[in-house]
Amino acid sequence: MADEVDIRLLGGFAVAVGDRPVAAGAWRLRKARSLLKLLCLSPGHQMHRERLYDLLWPDLDRTAASNNLHQVLHAVRRALAATGAPGDVLVLRDDLVVLGPDGGVRIDLDAFEETARRASDGGGAADYRAALALADAGLLPEDRYEPWASEAAEALEARRTALRLGLGETLERDHHTAEAIDVLRALIAQSPLHEPGHRALMRVLADAGQRREALADYEDLRDVLRRDTGADPDPLTRRLYRELLSDSVEAREQRPPTPRHRLPAPATALIGREREMAEVEKLLGRGRLLTLTGAGGCGKTRLALAVAARRGDGYRDGAWFVDLAGLAEPHLVPEAVAAALELQLPPSGSGREALIAQLGGREMLLVLDNCEHLIDACAALASEVLARCPGVFVLTTSREPLRSYGERTFRVPSLGLPDPRRLPSVAELGRFASVRLFVERAGDADPGFRLTPGNAEAVAQICFRLDGMPLALELAAARVPVLAPRQIAERLDDALALLGRGSRRGATRQETLLATLEWSHRLLDEEERRLFRRLAVFAGGFSLAAAEEVCADGAHGTSVLDLLGRLADKSLVWAEPRQDEVRYRLLETIRQYAAERLRAAGELAATEAGHRRFYLALAEVRDHEPPTGISGATSLELEADYGNLRAALRSFLRHEPDSALRLAVALRSFWPDRGRLAEGRRWLDDALAAAPEPTPQRARALMGRAVLAIRLGDGSPLEDIGEQIVGIHRRRADPAALAYAHCQQAILLWMRGTWDRARTALDLARTLGDAADDPSVLAVAAHLEGVWAVCRGEGAVAREACVECLRLLDDVQGGSGPFFPVMTPGYVVEDDEAGQVSLCYEETVLAGRTVGPSRARGYALATLAWASRLDGDTGAAGAAADRSVDCFRALDDPHGESLALNTLGNIHRSRGDHDAARKHLEAALAIRRRLGDRREEGITLGCLGLLHLAAGDTDSAQATLSDVLAGFEETDDIPGTTNSVLHLGLVARAAGDTARALTLLTRAQGLDHVAGSTCTVGWVALMLARLLWQAGDREASQAAAARAGALFADLGDTRGPAVLRRTLPWATAGQSGC
Repeated sequence: MADEVDIRLLGGFAVAVGDRPVAAGAWRLRKARSLLKLLCLSPGHQMHRERLYDLLWPDLDRTAASNNLHQVLHAVRRALAATGAPGDVLVLRDDLVVLGPDGGVRIDLDAFEETARRASDGGGAADYRAALALADAGLLPEDRYEPWASEAAEALEARRTALRLGLGETLERDHHTAEAIDVLRALIAQSPLHEPGHRALMRVLADAGQRREALADYEDLRDVLRRDTGADPDPLTRRLYRELLSDSVEAREQRPPTPRHRLPAPATALIGREREMAEVEKLLGRGRLLTLTGAGGCGKTRLALAVAARRGDGYRDGAWFVDLAGLAEPHLVPEAVAAALELQLPPSGSGREALIAQLGGREMLLVLDNCEHLIDACAALASEVLARCPGVFVLTTSREPLRSYGERTFRVPSLGLPDPRRLPSVAELGRFASVRLFVERAGDADPGFRLTPGNAEAVAQICFRLDGMPLALELAAARVPVLAPRQIAERLDDALALLGRGSRRGATRQETLLATLEWSHRLLDEEERRLFRRLAVFAGGFSLAAAEEVCADGAHGTSVLDLLGRLADKSLVWAEPRQDEVRYRLLETIRQYAAERLRAAGELAATEAGHRRFYLALAEVRDHEPPTGISGATSLELEADYGNLRAALRSFLRHEPDSALRLAVALRSFWPDRGRLAEGRRWLDDALAAAPEPTPQRARALMGRAVLAIRLGDGSPLEDIGEQIVGIHRRRADPAALAYAHCQQAILLWMRGTWDRARTALDLARTLGDAADDPSVLAVAAHLEGVWAVCRGEGAVAREACVECLRLLDDVQGGSGPFFPVMTPGYVVEDDEAGQVSLCYEETVLAGRTVGPSRARGYALATLAWASRLDGDTGAAGAAADRSVDCFRALDDPHGESLALNTLGNIHRSRGDHDAARKHLEAALAIRRRLGDRREEGITLGCLGLLHLAAGDTDSAQATLSDVLAGFEETDDIPGTTNSVLHLGLVARAAGDTARALTLLTRAQGLDHVAGSTCTVGWVALMLARLLWQAGDREASQAAAARAGALFADLGDTRGPAVLRRTLPWATAGQSGC
């Protein structure tokens, strides 16, 4: 028996045959060693020759690379044979280079993997330590700068990290708590961003009674993530943090997660792929990255979905599907994956890095469909997932391999074919997969169709001529209602014969599908062809209205609806029924063919122009304010067309930059409504850069950009944006517009916390408004004065300003467009007889919407309710809020009605009428959910949490507010997140947990950096001062009280100093800074 070939990769490359080492000089060629290393690292220790060409000789043509490969193979065999290895230890078979096809090769990396697998499959601490010891030396240190080696080394390091995590969890399970803490701390010291390690450490610390240390670990992780990636911890880590805050951490075994799946429901059953499904499942069991390759229309997507549906329950977090067909920008691949997985990426830093951080602790199957046009971006993402997300398996579909490290490929074959020259019986013929598919789809098109002796030969000929391509078979079967199988076969023969002219080879599968599409296209009448090719401009699905507007030809009479139905009958268009409409789409392969026809017809530019004009009009409806009803489409309605809106933005940026700015302006409310803050900011930045002219449209875009910055917690650009808006209007001979620009500047300066400059801008706006005799500007200024007076605690001033605003609105002409910015005080301060002060966040400060005079009355009445409530007159406050509700209902305005109901519910909470409060808040919540406004939904849920707190139900308050916090964190909404922490601090204080309340309220001081919230920080400092005093920390209490006093004085708050002295009797004016 021949000696085994023993190959070492860990700690450095070395080869021995039995006990005889292969001398370093025996290899002769450096690439000989590289080839052997690559084979050792590859799944199954085999590689396709094309892949080796790419890795070892990327700059050579295929002939030269092939010659080099044969030389290197000879050098490897010669070196091994000289040391006694058998000649067949390295072979080239069917374009695959295989190491040890019959065994006889032992690789230390395989031994490590086997030991690691034993440990992970229920092994003890000793098994984990044995596996870690094998990998301590590192992988191929001499090749650290080779890309293929560095990828493998990263994967090994990820495996070692997972083993360290497993060791820590095993030690915890065995009650070796101190050792577990040491192991996990060493893990995160080496991998500071490894969130599963941080979660494990947090749990162990909490179980050991060190909850404060566990919370501190989370804070450290969050700080490092924000510094290095711009991201927050992932949802699992944030959920654990919330559990720790609420003292509700459950044991790992007691909370089995429910698998979640997000797979599109297939319209038809999968036919004839039983063997392929089994093979794909087996390959997924052997590696974590598998690509299904093949020509368009061969059934890659359908096979991937079937496998994902069958295997999804085997992954803790289920199977998730990402359709990349409609995506054109490679840099948006991480965002597309995050959106499909319902994750939020941060506004800055690497999107891929942030996505990987959130996937690190998940166990799931991720299906990436249609990767071929984004191949490099998908390959980079897959490589990162493999290296750093050990629980994530990736199944991709593409016309070509990704060529990532660790990738396995499976070429999706044709469906089983009969031989038309040796036709079996009808029963036997019906068992072939291609025949089964054709017969079933033909039966769908013509319920009376059956496979019979009379049509069996023609059906077999169709399947054979179409090479068993599923999409081609479905297109042919759709013609059964108007053509007999024999006629279909004859016409297909004509189409396919064109491909063979002048060629010695048969048609490829892609050419077969192309010929089938050409044949199907020729069978269309002229109107059907015209509509079919024009539908190619849509990105993803589209509505009937969009098809009618973009694709209709006024010179022809057949309705688009009828034509769509005819195309659907022919399997060229798919109809997708939704809750309230039917939407349509083209399969990507068909869409690409239609796009070629559109170019050939010379209609591409005109149809694209019509497409972008339609979606610009659709978006601008949101900015049009009708006399009654909702202002334009809801964000949920626009969400269905977001792929088309993106395509329109791209097209406008290329061809009409000014219109790109118009579309971005029209979408400025959609982005914050749907939590797409970072993406909205990017689009607005691109549009502003493309259209730099100082126009009123640019001023509107800048204001939208400011709102997004506020939501993202970035107040830094607000002062500059205000200056730019004023600068634009200063160039124009329109005093009223300039006065309004100063109002906008005043708003942004107030949000930034520069009170004196805000006052100067507002006073100037008033002066200019008076000179222009424009009541709309004066009404805006009066309302801003009322809002600011509430924030300063001046109830009488606020009421007077609101009354003045209402009077001025009566003078504004009814036909005026939107001009009134929706702004509220946002916060309420409540204090009881015992001196307990509570700061409550109840509404968005700056909504980012403007309204006309009718709706402005409703918002002014709501602010009047805030002003009356400030002075303790809850009766007058309730009456004003009721009038606000009535105003919005008369206008049929759900946005305003939900705000007024939210205000009314909170007033009832302050009055102690909890039933009425719940009724109004739940009504507001229902409206906001219907509108799809995620932020306002979160705010009303937060108010319901405060209602639970007021009723003494701290458990329900904790649960509700923790969910609200999670929602704001997912959308990267910094104001919402920080205010949710503030509310959780109130709950902890009410529950008697002073330490936790101090931790949370200290975090809530971050409101100092949240635009629009700076005026509240004095109240947070006051609450902290009282808690610190009660906890016995007199020095810290006095420092907090002094800070509160200074903040009140800076704002000009007239209420704060009095409450400070009443709440903390020892806080004299000198001590408090008042």
